Amino acid sequence: MNALFRSRALAVCVTLISCAVKQGLGADFNASAQKLEGTWAVTVTRVNPPPGLPLTFPSLMSFLSNGLIIETSGTGRTNRGPAFGEWVRTGDRQFTTTFYLFRFGPGEVYAGLTKIVRNMEVGENLDTFRAVSVQEQYDVDGKLTVTLRATEEGQRLKMGEIGDKP
Repeated sequence: MNALFRSRALAVCVTLISCAVKQGLGADFNASAQKLEGTWAVTVTRVNPPPGLPLTFPSLMSFLSNGLIIETSGTGRTNRGPAFGEWVRTGDRQFTTTFYLFRFGPGEVYAGLTKIVRNMEVGENLDTFRAVSVQEQYDVDGKLTVTLRATEEGQRLKMGEIGDKP
């Protein structure tokens, strides 16, 4: 199966699953609780951190209304790039995200791809979330080298406003 075919098949599967989930949830769903759109400040706590790495680190995530995610973290600009992925609602205030990022080794040489899958629950206030995540790191040949786990807590960031309006 070529990469283009797999990519299109995956897109169709995600779309079908998304439609099935939305239809199966019924009218009892509180629509306002189903929105991740916006930017969130997140604290990631590693469950099994690699030696020498801190237990926690900050992350910024932007969830777009079309189901896409953009993420960056405070782990350093030279060891990883920004992350890109998708999110889908899986239940009442429940979401699953998957995103990917490039890792870099010494000298900023490409070291492989990281895949992160997260299960989230948005708080009743709709401005917080708690999550568990699994990170799979692959080397440059696509071989899985390590699996890491984390818990996460997020806070929705509010829009700012300039005091003087025209």
